Amino acid sequence: MISRPIPEALLIQTLDFWNTSFGYASAPEGKVYRTGNSGSAWVPVPLPVNRTLTGFYLFAPSVVYAVGNSGYITRSSDSGAT
Repeated sequence: MISRPIPEALLIQTLDFWNTSFGYASAPEGKVYRTGNSGSAWVPVPLPVNRTLTGFYLFAPSVVYAVGNSGYITRSSDSGAT
């Protein structure tokens, strides 16, 4: 995947960082991005369903839980690759 800035027109709803470098951001309609360089570049993260996320819970840089509308919860242990 190509790293790039998050499009300026994208409305960020949720933003959470593990440390000063590694974090996740979400936008409406299931768009999720991650960064490993303090937000200089963002990589899109695919979700198994099209859900708007409302929160991230990071337990390590590679372990993240995400919650969304209607009680949706998903977990990744590989930085969002699966």
